[in-house]
Amino acid sequence: KRIEVGDVCKAVATSEMLLVLKDSKGNLVAINPLIGLQDYLDVYPNEELEVVGNALVSYEEA
Repeated sequence: KRIEVGDVCKAVATSEMLLVLKDSKGNLVAINPLIGLQDYLDVYPNEELEVVGNALVSYEEA
């Protein structure tokens, strides 16, 4: 699955939970402000991020 804006991902190696957003230049970044994490998606190897949901989905859409 292609990772998109709003996806909530789990880092397979560390179990960290991340939210995917766009930065001011339009690049996808994985963030978790609670643990101080912010990285571009390209630093993660293929298959390292597992999509567990999307924060943009509301109850009405589900």
